[in-house]
Amino acid sequence: MSNKLGVAITKCFYCRRDKDEILINTHLTERATKEIEKCHGKVINTEPCDKCKEYMEKGIICIGVKDGETDRKHPHRTGDFIVFKEEILDLINEQPELVEHIKKTRVMYLTESALKQILPERN
Repeated sequence: MSNKLGVAITKCFYCRRDKDEILINTHLTERATKEIEKCHGKVINTEPCDKCKEYMEKGIICIGVKDGETDRKHPHRTGDFIVFKEEILDLINEQPELVEHIKKTRVMYLTESALKQILPERN
């Protein structure tokens, strides 16, 4: 008899760490078990983990991406993960719509070269 329980621990979209939630197969069928197990170790939604929620309350999450990246939904990340105070957005006065979007979503992507300009000591 095969295991029909099926559990998965998913990853946070923002920081890519394990989330403090577990998916469990409540249908107890083999098909549902396989679907749940496919989710293990993967990002399944954009709901932030508890730690990222804290970061978003304190400021704006900035995720570093490769220069020249064109995929807006899933850009190639560099591993940089920084939280800036919201006041930094006041420096972006040419694009008010973008600033409002970032304030609402609490996250933004910055290229490697832009991060080097902002934080040269990190290199």
